[in-house]
Amino acid sequence: SLVVSSEKAIHTLQSALTGTKRKLHALKSLVALGKRGDREVTSVVLGLLQDRSGPVRQAALQALPRVVKQGDPATIATVCSGLEHRSWHVRGAAIRALEQVTQRGDPTTIAAVSARLADPEWYVVQSAVQALSLVVRRDDADAMLRCIQEHNVASRREAVWALASVAQRSDTTALATFQACLCDSHPEVREAAAGALASVMRFDEKASAVALSDHFEGRREVCNPHLHPPCLHGGLE
Repeated sequence: SLVVSSEKAIHTLQSALTGTKRKLHALKSLVALGKRGDREVTSVVLGLLQDRSGPVRQAALQALPRVVKQGDPATIATVCSGLEHRSWHVRGAAIRALEQVTQRGDPTTIAAVSARLADPEWYVVQSAVQALSLVVRRDDADAMLRCIQEHNVASRREAVWALASVAQRSDTTALATFQACLCDSHPEVREAAAGALASVMRFDEKASAVALSDHFEGRREVCNPHLHPPCLHGGLE
């Protein structure tokens, strides 16, 4: 049965002897009974992001928006500390939690998530790219540009789409980056770049003509280490 008081729920969740099923029941009760913004409740739920049980971590992640106040500096700092955890599961959960507790443009969150672009775990890198598309301001594409330099194909592809989601139409830096990625060594990245260009360019002949002209002439303002050599000297394969 469900725990009937927030105090009992907290005690159950903090006990090292509590099993996964009881924790899930206690967390459900805590979310239903606790007051949003309550420090103790917030602390308990944040602590569950590092639980050994995957279902408990996932439930805590889903509970966060209902118990914390968005943009609270203390909460953001606590979640950011999880980005350094030795378990990649916990680092990934912390990134997803930041998406929900931070406000767009928060510099602490952007810096912390950007640092995870160098994470040794592929899943964490992808999570960071996707999170940046949600936390950076829509007029700030610079935070995404470094993602293009990632050596993992999936990371480069996700970085292209993430950049497209934050770049404003006709953003010259984003356009130059996407044009460069049309010559990426992997077809999935090139396909993503083509789609990203279509979403960012203005739908008029002049902008399209300029972008395609630059591409076919091999003019590159952004250096991409994954470019095909023929593209660096003009022309496509």
